[in-house]
Amino acid sequence: MRDAVRKSHYKIYYRRKDGTHGTYFIASENAHFAVTDFMLRTGQSRESVISVEVQGGRRWVRVL
Repeated sequence: MRDAVRKSHYKIYYRRKDGTHGTYFIASENAHFAVTDFMLRTGQSRESVISVEVQGGRRWVRVL
């Protein structure tokens, strides 16, 4: 039986094409996978990402 993969919750702040900011929440194995999933699901580019935070208890900690 395969070991369970632990996923963390990530919050991605990004800039839309019209210049407004958005927030995208996703559960992923690490920050790089979270950004890749974000780009594939939304069609946004890597350059649109402003920052990435991971949830640590009740706090959000910036990782990228």
